[in-house]
Amino acid sequence: MHTIIINNKTIYDYFQNDKYAIDSIQKFLTFKGISIPPLNIRIQVSGGGNTGQQKAICLALARTFYQMEMGFSEILRKKNLLTQDSRVKERKKYGLKKARKAPQYSKR
Repeated sequence: MHTIIINNKTIYDYFQNDKYAIDSIQKFLTFKGISIPPLNIRIQVSGGGNTGQQKAICLALARTFYQMEMGFSEILRKKNLLTQDSRVKERKKYGLKKARKAPQYSKR
């Protein structure tokens, strides 16, 4: 039985029964045809929202399993789970209210 603790809370308490987040993290512990020994996983995460934290946890688990070399590095590569999302917030430009939002245009 795997135990996942995130910021000193169980996975169910931390994500407050968000089924998608819980399932996406637990899918790393159930690879087809490969048995994973029971693990106690302790995760410290901060910043971002629930979805960002969930994706960061998934990436961290994938990289950890890749480094442990338990025999499913090919599966992680095929499912593209070792790739980090490269999108970042666009910076605010001077003269604009936000990155792309301009002040209201007045013709006269």
